[in-house]
Amino acid sequence: MKINHTGITVLSLEKSIEFYRDIFGLQTENSFKKKDLGAKIVIMSDGSGGRIELFQFEKSSVLPESQNDLSTQGVKHIAFESNDVEAIWRKLHSKYECTNVTNGTSAKYFFVKDPTNIPVEVYQQYK
Repeated sequence: MKINHTGITVLSLEKSIEFYRDIFGLQTENSFKKKDLGAKIVIMSDGSGGRIELFQFEKSSVLPESQNDLSTQGVKHIAFESNDVEAIWRKLHSKYECTNVTNGTSAKYFFVKDPTNIPVEVYQQYK
């Protein structure tokens, strides 16, 4: 088995599609409406099997601040692997809310907030 996709509820499909396309190179694979849910859905792919599924509901609520607390149960973030974390950080930090690049024990990384305030990790494994 492998992970197929990660589902994310967003406030604006347009802004989220632009963010994931322009920063991470994801392309729209499929889009459709679920009238029974009052939702528009877009599936984006990185071309190598990684996918995210974006949901925009007619009525959505803002992400609770507890989402960012690692000690609170729940999914915390999505991570994208990069060959040059510092270059991505330089590109993003003036336009988006980003943490500083951290040099961890096995990788360096930083977090950026997507247009819906969801934390996204940009990760570079040490070689």
